[in-house]
Amino acid sequence: MRRRVLVAAVLASAFLPWFVGAIITAEPPKETREFSGKVVAVAGILEREGAPLDKDAAAAWLALLSDDGRLRPIVKDAGSRMLFKDERLRDRPVILRGRLVGRDQFLQVFQVVTVVEGRRHEPFYWCDICKIKRFEPNDCDCCGAPLEFREEPVDR
Repeated sequence: MRRRVLVAAVLASAFLPWFVGAIITAEPPKETREFSGKVVAVAGILEREGAPLDKDAAAAWLALLSDDGRLRPIVKDAGSRMLFKDERLRDRPVILRGRLVGRDQFLQVFQVVTVVEGRRHEPFYWCDICKIKRFEPNDCDCCGAPLEFREEPVDR
């Protein structure tokens, strides 16, 4: 028993500097915050600027044109999927909750909030038959019926 305790103590002391170093040098997590503006197709912006355009590639790019005039490309993942799949969410006031990634160049979206008549709304897709709420336009996972787009006011 003593031998096992001694071996465990030696191993723990051998790895202790590595654990402490990893904790000290670890990058702090990126801050989640709100970005307001409107979601736009990058293709339209590139055309206005006269940039050469590959229409197939550019059609798949979206960015947030923020209220301060910055253009932040949006990372396409589960959090932003509704923006890519539903054109009704583009070119209108939105608030995107997320974080900047890739040397603060790209916006990773965690939550989409629309602004309707100055009030915040939660956009979602609803199956009235199964009472299922989803965050991307599809057919219902349960019954296969098309989901209905809804926006409900939220307090914050």
